[in-house]
Amino acid sequence: MDKIILKANQETKMEKFFKDHYFSRNFFIDAYREKRLKINGNIAGRNTKVKSGDILEIYFNEEDNGYKPENLALPIIYEDENLLIVNKSAGINTIGEEGSLTNYVSYLYQQRNIHRKVRILGRLDRDTSGLVVICKNPLIQGYFSHPQIRKQLKKYYTAYCHGKMKPMTIDLPILRKGIRSTIDPKGKTAMTKILNVEEIGPYSKLFIEIPTGRTHQIRVHLSAMGHPLLGDPLYGKEDGFQHQALTATKICWRDIQGQRREVEINAPLPKEKNSSEEKNSV
Repeated sequence: MDKIILKANQETKMEKFFKDHYFSRNFFIDAYREKRLKINGNIAGRNTKVKSGDILEIYFNEEDNGYKPENLALPIIYEDENLLIVNKSAGINTIGEEGSLTNYVSYLYQQRNIHRKVRILGRLDRDTSGLVVICKNPLIQGYFSHPQIRKQLKKYYTAYCHGKMKPMTIDLPILRKGIRSTIDPKGKTAMTKILNVEEIGPYSKLFIEIPTGRTHQIRVHLSAMGHPLLGDPLYGKEDGFQHQALTATKICWRDIQGQRREVEINAPLPKEKNSSEEKNSV
């Protein structure tokens, strides 16, 4: 069993302290019943008062994550006691029995002696690369499940598409049909905001925000506009690129202390399959 430590900044009851910090009520009830809450080293109950300056310790039960540890050596972009943000490569599943991001996180937990489930906060498609957030404990998972906090979690993507586009908002409903998604009036509301466009020869580099998160949303919307992603044969065409040109490049969030945080990575134009680098690696 391990813990996180918080410092109170006002006087209140323990239950209200959890509520004010957007923590899960169910987690709070389990924690105080199991005596996993302490204030200044003393076990706290449901109505125990918290004073400004008090040190609150929140303990976690050990868990089995169920994934085989595998060292995939993916870049770790950010880590603290609550979050882990990894840069997933294209071609790797977010969740799977082997060779997936969850296997790699299981390996990282093993190295850090963390005995908890792997809690992924938002998946990426196998062929989409970029930033994936992992919640390192159930408290932080519940925190990001709160509507107020979820609204403040922003994820941005960089995409390369065929043709020349302009900044715009695409608002077209999407319906899932088998392995594909399609534009359909019967589908769910889907909005893609193209915030910035840079022309690169016959292609466009796009910086995108998606207020909704439908399956294959960016790919479907760009294809519907006649500008499919590079390297996306499912919604575009075989164009010689090694993988689809879509990367989650920026994440902004509010941490449990109320501080705004963000991380960002670059997304270069994907290589072509017949590039000299690929030939030399064969």
